[in-house]
Amino acid sequence: MLIPIDARVGFTSVSLGLIYAIKQKNMRFSVFQPIAPQSYYGKDNQDVITRIVCNKYHIPYAKPLCINYVESLLAANKQDILMEEIISNYYYNKKEAALILVIGLKPTLQYQFIYTLNYQIAKMLDAEIILVLSLREYLPDKLQQLIKLAFIKLGGNQNITGIIINKLNAPILTYCHANIDMNELFHNSLNTSIHHIDIQSLSKNSPLPVIGAIPWNIDLINIRVSDIASYLKATIINQGNIQARSIKSVTFCTCNLANIIKYFQPDSMLVTSVDRNEVIVAICLAVMNGVEIGALLLTSSSYEIDQHIYQICQKTFQTGLPVFAIQQNILQTMLILQQFRP
Repeated sequence: MLIPIDARVGFTSVSLGLIYAIKQKNMRFSVFQPIAPQSYYGKDNQDVITRIVCNKYHIPYAKPLCINYVESLLAANKQDILMEEIISNYYYNKKEAALILVIGLKPTLQYQFIYTLNYQIAKMLDAEIILVLSLREYLPDKLQQLIKLAFIKLGGNQNITGIIINKLNAPILTYCHANIDMNELFHNSLNTSIHHIDIQSLSKNSPLPVIGAIPWNIDLINIRVSDIASYLKATIINQGNIQARSIKSVTFCTCNLANIIKYFQPDSMLVTSVDRNEVIVAICLAVMNGVEIGALLLTSSSYEIDQHIYQICQKTFQTGLPVFAIQQNILQTMLILQQFRP
């Protein structure tokens, strides 16, 4: 059973990567996700893992319970019913599989019961636990403390057989917070540092076997523009190639024009207020000169884009640049995007 120690370890990516690796071994296996968070459901009412496992890999897979439903059962003191449903789904998945990969639930501030629930599910299924973590601001000598803390949170479960460390050597902000999740796409190059850690030092400091260590790779962080627009419930000004484009960085254009032009880079999403006409025109000029900017997000859309500016930008729009707008201001937009989980 894969269990993340917190919400920011890149758990979905690790889970899907492990599913792909097992499938490459041609093993008879199934995937069992007891519970899926509501925020991960798409328009087809399926979470990310369900969509990929069912539609792409065609692996036996029972639809997970929704976290809101689980919360309602726990609030009504019906934990026995919850566990019965989980067991029923588990045996539906099991069938003739030689291996069942059980995917735990990511802990969040909203659902404080998740650590306990992961522990109870693992205990009920008598599953071997693999912890998924990222070092974030921790250095290798702190790894032992990190694992001990996770051990306590899981109720002292003795079936923890190893750990997978994700985002190895990821950029770390100088004020000691890992530059992760949607923050990974924000331009913090001047405020980050990288600690180069080797596998030997990790194994030496870990009280559990290090089953895998996944190195940081910025090229893997490609987020579809259409997903961001959908998440923000944005108004589409220019559709462009919104379905085909992805972004690798996000830049908030809050400074004067001379200081932000250097951030007009390929596959970047530029965020500016709709009334910053000089910035909008500069972005259009950059696109017309061959810079493949990923998307343009306009904030404070209660103000309308100037019609003269709109006409000037028409040729730029024809290149496929997606342009969309939301009513929130720059600061609000930044806070909202930090909650985005691709």
